[in-house]
Amino acid sequence: MMTRVEVEEIETTTSEKLLATVLTVFLLIGLLWVYFHIDVERDYDGPSNEPALSAADRAAIDRRDDAEFELQRARDVRSTRRRTLVDRREAYRTALDEGRRDAALARGYRAGQAVSAWPAGSRSC
Repeated sequence: MMTRVEVEEIETTTSEKLLATVLTVFLLIGLLWVYFHIDVERDYDGPSNEPALSAADRAAIDRRDDAEFELQRARDVRSTRRRTLVDRREAYRTALDEGRRDAALARGYRAGQAVSAWPAGSRSC
């Protein structure tokens, strides 16, 4: 025996409506979490676009890095020597302005000039 029920005759209770709402909110929160927290691209390392370097290329890059380091070191030394020369010159000038002849300051200034002078033919960095 089969009874047919028309759709218009089915009534939903308040608790069923509440349960449907809670389930909808739960599914919406879950979908939003998946959308914002699962990042497939971040975890995928994929093939690299950079070509593999040969041993000769790696050695050339290492030599370049060493040369850049030495250049920076030379620039730091030059800068320190120039600051020292300026300090000695100002001390010597101050002594001369005061009318003092200080042989130690004069020697220090001239020694600083000799140390900080670049050899002829070289260029500054």
